[in-house]
Amino acid sequence: MSSDIDAAWETVLPKIVDASSNLETPAYVYLPDVAASRFWQLRRILPTGSELAYSAKANGNPDMISALCGAGALIDIASAGEIEMTRRAGVPQRNLIFTGPAKSHEELTAFTALEGGIVVLESAAEARRLQSILTERKQVCDVLARIRIDAKLSGVQLSMTAAPQFGFDYRAVLNFLADFAAYPNLNFRGLHGYLGTGIEDPEHALSCCNRLCEVIVDIAAVSGRDIEIVDLGGGFGVPRAPDANEPDWPGIGPALQEAINRLRKELPKLRRIIFESGRYIVGPAGAFLTRVIELKRTSDNVNVVLVDGGAGAFSWDGAQVGFRPGPLRLIAAAGATPLHDRDILEASIYGPLCTPADRIAHRIGIETPASGDFVMCLRAGAYGYGQGTGFFISRGFPTEYVVGADGISLSRKRVEATAGL
Repeated sequence: MSSDIDAAWETVLPKIVDASSNLETPAYVYLPDVAASRFWQLRRILPTGSELAYSAKANGNPDMISALCGAGALIDIASAGEIEMTRRAGVPQRNLIFTGPAKSHEELTAFTALEGGIVVLESAAEARRLQSILTERKQVCDVLARIRIDAKLSGVQLSMTAAPQFGFDYRAVLNFLADFAAYPNLNFRGLHGYLGTGIEDPEHALSCCNRLCEVIVDIAAVSGRDIEIVDLGGGFGVPRAPDANEPDWPGIGPALQEAINRLRKELPKLRRIIFESGRYIVGPAGAFLTRVIELKRTSDNVNVVLVDGGAGAFSWDGAQVGFRPGPLRLIAAAGATPLHDRDILEASIYGPLCTPADRIAHRIGIETPASGDFVMCLRAGAYGYGQGTGFFISRGFPTEYVVGADGISLSRKRVEATAGL
């Protein structure tokens, strides 16, 4: 990670200590300014004239969404909850892209309650549901058709190519476009594709882009449809391992520009190119904060650090049971012995769940922890909160804080497991 991000987190440490008596743990701490900076860092790498959407599924915190919208991001959403969250965050409807399979009648109704934005269609049946709603309202809506193509890709954390719930296959999208006159309230604007996510090899990301461009040009030629908007997804990953370097995303910038230049020549009506990103933008902008309950030493001299939040609150973007932990550090509680005066020991860190899988880190070197200290897990801004299992053993969901010029402030209160009963 860049030294700028490391420096940003260094400035947060004294604020955490100062506020320690008022901080509820486990918790997430976010730096919206870092997220906005990461947005622009990626935006500068992408081809000239393209747009960048933030995938809200990576982190749906309204303060983070608001900061990214203010930085100029479109917002990619995929549920009624995310529709509501973006409205609370003040995102204009025109900046929303509604994606995802199995959109219900209620969700499509909620999205089209305000005019503007784009719906990404995943099936002809979904198009019929949307057409019915718009006919009743006497509205129209811009739509893209999502395409699912057969592509063998390596270096992808999660492939979208073999998952049949997503989008139209090649033959299906051609049939859909041939029958598009059946949807008079839908404005067909173009195509959407997404081959994979969590890509840490820039060459694989470039391959994804090139493959999608080839298929989009072919569909346009065979269907005879004008393509005005193309959403090429993204999948830009970030490493979790403490010693891992940031992928060389700037290195593929010129080749991406060439790919988009070719696409524009092939599609003369093309006016908007959209990329998407989630974890690249918010992963380094968040940290998981948990408090040390005790240091337990077994009779065979194994050191176990017990903390108040583990796998139920924190998944580290899918990395479980601490086999490859991300970077973490100990923060001494206010008034405690400074870390530089403590011995370094080998220890494993476990949360409070009744399962051996609740392990944050395994046999790492760390300053001797004391009760009341904090363990801060960095690069935790993506998917950590959303993939937590707060109802397991009724531990509840963590508190969320944001850091600004005035210090640390509450963003979202702790959600108890008994909520809604």
